[in-house]
Formats: sequence, C-alpha cells, structure tokens
Amino acid sequence: MRILRSLAKTIVVGIVILIAVPVAYVFAAFAGAAIPSGSSIPTKRGPELSREIVLLTTLLHTDIAIKADDAVLEKFDFLWRSTLPLAHPNLKYVGFGWGSRAFYTSAGNYTDITPGAVFKAVTGDDPVMRVVAMGDVSNVEDSIKISLTEPQFQTLLSLIYSSFKNHQLGKVSQLEGISIGPNDAFFPANGHFDIFRPCNVWVGEVLSGAGVGTGIWTPTSQSLELSLSLHGQ
Repeated sequence: MRILRSLAKTIVVGIVILIAVPVAYVFAAFAGAAIPSGSSIPTKRGPELSREIVLLTTLLHTDIAIKADDAVLEKFDFLWRSTLPLAHPNLKYVGFGWGSRAFYTSAGNYTDITPGAVFKAVTGDDPVMRVVAMGDVSNVEDSIKISLTEPQFQTLLSLIYSSFKNHQLGKVSQLEGISIGPNDAFFPANGHFDIFRPCNVWVGEVLSGAGVGTGIWTPTSQSLELSLSLHGQ
C-alpha cells in the first residue's frame, strides 16, 4: 500500500511539473515582452520613415520579409549562387528566418516533426537561416508592417547578413537537398539555438539592434507581437 501511495505521489508530482513548466515559460515570455529592449521607432509616418519590412508570423515562427530590390539582392549576393528563383518576374520580397537545424528543416508540416527534432531544439542545436523567394506579402494575413528610417534599414540588413555563417569570409554556402516549401533555401547560421533562444528571440534581437522597440525576451510569436504593440508601433 505504501508503494502504491508513493507511486501515486510521484505521478501527481510529474503531472504538476509537466503543467507548471510550460505555464511558467509562457508567463516569462509575456513578462519579457512587457519589459522594453532597444528604442522605439517613431509612431507617425513621415519622409524619414522611407523603408518598410513585413513580419510574417505563424503559431511558432516569425520571418522577416524585405522588398527584393537591387540593393538588397546585391547585399546578399551569395543568394544568386543558390537555387532561389531570384530572376523570377513575380519576385517581390525575400524572407529571412533563423531556427534549429533539426526542427526547422523538418517543419514544412507540423505532422512531419519528430520527437527527436523537438528534443534537440529544446536542449540545443546548431542554427540555420532559411531564405524564401516570395511574391507580394505586404497584405497577407498574420503579418505586421514596420516602418524604418534608412539608417535603421541598413542596420537591419547588416544584422541579418551577419547571421549567416562564414559571411565575413564570403563563403556562405547553401545546404544542399534541404527544403520545406517552394522557393526556399537553407544556409548554416551563426549562434546557438535552444528553448531560451529560439527563432522569435533572434527576430527580436535583430529588430532591437536596428532601433525598433521590442521586449527584452520574446521566445514566442505571441510575445513578439505583444512587445511590438507595446514598444515598437
């Protein structure tokens, strides 16, 4: 009987931990969103806000979409050596995302994600950059438009560029044979991915580094959106 009571207690404690840890994580995410990091951009449009980027959010992930003009494609000239259809007449934007190699490269559909990929993403993994050639995404659902000054925009481009591994050597190379959707390409990235620094934290850091007001820690899409509504818009 004592063994059964001990077993029941262990099970209850395990269930409480399984519930408490995710709840604490979500609470911390929204607390991190409420604490400002970086400086807010002006809220009124004007000639100084000459650039616009689009954040494309999903349940778990956020991409930064940038208009694919000649200057941007020249900045990321290594993309021309990839399989991306940059010469396509319908190309309007280029999307950039950062994430866990094990998780991100298998997340074309949530049903494709393996427990092993989830475990590696949570405990720590090498990151990758995913670049997507896009049409006009300026008015798609679940998107956030952010206006930037020209200096902010150039800083943003530099921070994204520096996220690619070997960028300083001019040797950024595509990871061959990896794709989770049409018109995308993966590249090795700098940094380290884990549950405390997932993809949305990278987006928050890049935006904050460019002078956009964000929260100090934004590990989820929802906390990133909240932080922008509080500090950046």
